[in-house]
Parts: sequence; structure tokens; C-alpha cells
Amino acid sequence: MSQLAFKRYIWLIDTISQAGEEGIPFEKIREKWSDNHLSDGKPYALRTFHNHRKDIMDIFNIHIRCKKSTNSYYIAGDRQSNQLLKKMMELAMLNQLIGEYPLTEGKIHTDLKGGDGSYLPQLAEAIGKNRKIDLLCNLAGTSTETTYSGFTPLALKLVQDHWFLLGKDAENQYHLIEFKHIKKITLLSELFESPDKILLKELLVENYGAALEAIETEEVMLKFSKDSAVALLENPLHPSQQEIERRKNYSVFYYFLKPTQAFVRQLLSYGDTVEVLAPVTLRQALSQMAKKIAKRNQLSENNEIQVSM
Repeated sequence: MSQLAFKRYIWLIDTISQAGEEGIPFEKIREKWSDNHLSDGKPYALRTFHNHRKDIMDIFNIHIRCKKSTNSYYIAGDRQSNQLLKKMMELAMLNQLIGEYPLTEGKIHTDLKGGDGSYLPQLAEAIGKNRKIDLLCNLAGTSTETTYSGFTPLALKLVQDHWFLLGKDAENQYHLIEFKHIKKITLLSELFESPDKILLKELLVENYGAALEAIETEEVMLKFSKDSAVALLENPLHPSQQEIERRKNYSVFYYFLKPTQAFVRQLLSYGDTVEVLAPVTLRQALSQMAKKIAKRNQLSENNEIQVSM
């Protein structure tokens, strides 16, 4: 799949999605297409539109359906819940905006590192069509290159605006590889079976952060002060988040995840507005890390900074 085809798919998804549940007739889609630079000045044929619908379904598992009463097209399902797709669309639209309006270049800032999204088209195709890949990448923190032949790409994960590829090598070892370490991807004709959904959920969703830690998934209960609780209701800490108790000055949230080191560090960022109610092991881990930070940043008797090694 070419970069141009990928951008056209994202454009079509976004155009139809913006119309909401009412949908948008093909005539309106064709008008918007004519005004977009992706058209290359060519009209949008109905046959091409239906081919794009099929490709989008095959690659992204997104169904563009027709409402027969109005002959309008809409996105089936709750697309807003798919944060990964939403981010892909945002990135594609940013690139499109810069292409249409050159003066915006350098005036739009994101936390994504250069080239972070450049492998999305190839990986989306590989995952969508269950095709194995040969993967050349740098080992994290080094300049040493390693090759994974016959690598099985299972899913993509976005962690704090950094893209990661989840997959397994020929030895059935799972890896979570950040895009910035990828040097080259080659799509192979060899196919793989779709992964078990329960296992994929454990690796992708329950495993918090950007590392695969061999720990159990647990029920977590956190108590947040009012201000932090309000923020969490707008931007959940994790997809499993549920508010199970609300009081005047605090709320209690339930989570089902692996309490990784990344999760502990995330809780630390909430300072004294969070309290771990369960499990006790997470409470201990948070307390120990907080003590280490306090010790490292303590002042001398003369209120001078003591540099620790």
C-alpha cells in the first residue's frame, strides 16, 4: 500500500465520520474529493469509492455502510472509542494540512519524533492482511542492528505519542518495538493465523505502558482527590477505568491491568492526589519509589543541594 493510498483511506474515513450517524451521500463525498489535493484533479468514480470501502474494511476493519432510506454512507460502530485510529487520522490530517498550506510548516508541534508515523501504511497492511514481515531495527539504546526474519506483526500501540509495534519473532518471543528503532520493513507473502483475542488483549491493553512485563493482571483500586478525578473522567488513565464511588472531595476508580513500572511512575505524577487502595503490592511499590525520590532530592542541614550518585 502506497503512502498516497493510505492518505486517501484516512481522508475517506474522516470525511464520512464527520457526517455522524446521519451519514453523507456519495455526491457530497465526490464534491469534497474534488476540493482535496489528494484527488490529483481526477473525479471520484463510484467504482473507486466502493474499492476504497472494501480496502478500508480489509485493512482497518472499519465498515462503511449505506443508510438506504437516505442513500447516505456512515461509519458503523463507535469509532471514537478507537483511540489508535483517531491518532492515525490526526497525523494524516496534519501532514495533509502542511501539504496544502506550506506556511504552517514549523508552526504545528507534536510530541511525535521524526519519522514516527512513516511505517503506518506498511504495518497496517501487514496486520490487516495477516502477512509476516522481515524487520531490520536498532536495539534500544545502541547502534547495533538486528534482523527479525519472518516476524509476525500483531498490533500497533500508541504510548504517550510514541508508536510501537507488537509482534513475535520466529522463536515465538514477543516484542514491543518503538517505531524510531525500525530501519526497514519488508512485507512477505507468508501468512500467519489471527492471534487469540484474549492473549492480544492481555499483551496490548492490560500491559500498561511501553514494556512487556511478565506479571499478573490485577484488579486495581485508586482513590483520587476531586480535581484529579474530574480530569480522569475526561481523559481515562486506562480503557478499563470505572468510577465506582464518588464523594464530595474524592472518587474511587477501578482498573484491570498489569501494574507495571510505567504504571507506578504514572501514579507518581499525580503526587499527593492519589492513594492506592488495592492491591497492597502496588501500594508498597509506589511508597518505595516515592521514598527513593525524596531521599535523592533531600537537602543538607544548610538547605544546600546534595548531589547523589
